[in-house]
Amino acid sequence: MKERVNQPWLLALVEAWITAGLLTAEGIVLPVAGVPQGSPISPILANIYLDDFDEVLSAQGLDQGWKLVRFADDFVLMARSRSHLMEGQVQVAKLLESMGLQLHPDKTEITHFDKGFRFLGHAFAGDLIVPIKQPIAPPAAPPQDRSELRLVHADAPATGTAMQQALLEMLKQQAKPIPPPLFVVLGYGVRSEKVVSIQSDEFIWEPGMSTLYLVQQGTTLRKEQGRFLIQPLREAATAVPIQEVEQVLVFGNVQITTAAISSCLERQIPVVFLSQTGEYKGHLWSAERSHLIVETAQFQRQQDLPFKLAVAREIVRGKLWNSKQLLLRLNRKPKLPEVVEAIDSLTRTMVTLPPQPLTLDHIRGYEGSGAARYFVALGKLIVESGFALNERVYHPPTDPMNSLLSFGYTLLLNNVIPI
Repeated sequence: MKERVNQPWLLALVEAWITAGLLTAEGIVLPVAGVPQGSPISPILANIYLDDFDEVLSAQGLDQGWKLVRFADDFVLMARSRSHLMEGQVQVAKLLESMGLQLHPDKTEITHFDKGFRFLGHAFAGDLIVPIKQPIAPPAAPPQDRSELRLVHADAPATGTAMQQALLEMLKQQAKPIPPPLFVVLGYGVRSEKVVSIQSDEFIWEPGMSTLYLVQQGTTLRKEQGRFLIQPLREAATAVPIQEVEQVLVFGNVQITTAAISSCLERQIPVVFLSQTGEYKGHLWSAERSHLIVETAQFQRQQDLPFKLAVAREIVRGKLWNSKQLLLRLNRKPKLPEVVEAIDSLTRTMVTLPPQPLTLDHIRGYEGSGAARYFVALGKLIVESGFALNERVYHPPTDPMNSLLSFGYTLLLNNVIPI
């Protein structure tokens, strides 16, 4: 990057970018110093200019125990003691001074997580990270022509007369907007609006994405401060805030470090282990999630055969009823004869289910018979191509529909078991 910055054509491009006029309702504003507020080139230039700052401070941090986190011109320097921070502040001030910069006196302070601080629109206090909502200003009176308030770039003329150049320098010194009649005379041209489509493969964790699915084989999940880092093989890591994760699903050959497991146990985040194809293997439980009274009652009921048979019968009866209701709803418009027949069969199975079954296998037979009829009828109602369902096959699934059903049942089991 440093070699490219020294190229004349690149410097000319940057100069043209930061000196382009901005069209406002009052006229064209010509930047005199700095970069216009909100310009997309601002963070790019900050990263280029502060690259040496990052390298020097990070190298010193290895010896002094500092940790730098920077976004554009906002940064936080972290250390384990106040004395280290004070020394770090001195070194930062010297380094910035050598680059022609200085720390903002009103925005620089030494603090700690217990006291709390603000950074990039968030408040950090202890283990909490809370977005800071900006106060909503009262709505202003709408302008008569909103198009006049749009901020767009205005290009200077390629060449100009000596009089135009002299007039332009005088207007720059006055630091006032150039009204429309005058900037037209000076030869300025306003750019037309153009939509730029940006495509990126970068993964961004959004609020509300509470379940973490680890499906790429060879991935490692580790913990760094208050984040989970998802590290696939030979790829960049993805950071996820731990406080936003409610459960973790691990598919196949995925490694989890001890620190990550400890964080899940401390925060009562269930970790579900599955095969690469989604077959349930087991759970990672924390002590706080154990319900000893409920589990004790369940073990006691395990010896009560009449109770087990009664519960199993009601579960199967409920499943048959739900299957029947779903087929009735889906077949309301198609009215397929095969589905009507399956509905009648499910009704007969529910009626013939004995009130006092002899064994659990006896009950399972009714469930299997009803499920076979249900899935065949459900397959008749699927109209999307590529998702045919002739029968239920789950060890292993043989088609997309069976795979989706198995995956859905796994997620359902994951939600039911912790309760």
